[in-house]
Amino acid sequence: MMAVSAAARDTGRRFGRLVLVTASPSYLDHPEDGYVGGFTRQDIDDVFESLDANYVVWAESMAPVYMNTPHAPELEHEIQGSFGRISPRVARDFARVAFLSDVRHLLGEVTIPVLVLQSTDDVVTPDHVGTYLHNALPNSTLVRLAATGHFPQSSAPDETSAAILEFLKPA
Repeated sequence: MMAVSAAARDTGRRFGRLVLVTASPSYLDHPEDGYVGGFTRQDIDDVFESLDANYVVWAESMAPVYMNTPHAPELEHEIQGSFGRISPRVARDFARVAFLSDVRHLLGEVTIPVLVLQSTDDVVTPDHVGTYLHNALPNSTLVRLAATGHFPQSSAPDETSAAILEFLKPA
């Protein structure tokens, strides 16, 4: 969503296109305006508490949930290894920025073409969030991937890269 924020403010036309992979403009639910991001504030506070309590245990337990590839446990180990290479402090700071950001108000200002890639069975970014992004971005294309989980670039790299390359083809 940092790219959405930058693209919305890009008066110098530095951005030509944008690809959003399992992205969310806000992970938090906002019942006051009917937006369902997928997580309550208590859910997010529980994530932060778990991260703060023991990052290694959090990474071990959440890797299979985020990957959602029970048919390929090696991918769960791969993402667990990726989590393990991140400093716990950096991971906590990133999680706080990601889970507490809300850029919904900027989506209408992104006028460049945007590819929204939505995975199947993504517990972090539910399917309806991809639809929300597509509807809120004025010049977007929504591609629903057969890939499962939050990391289609790992679980289905061929499918993910094919969708991106198709989008980036010259007009």
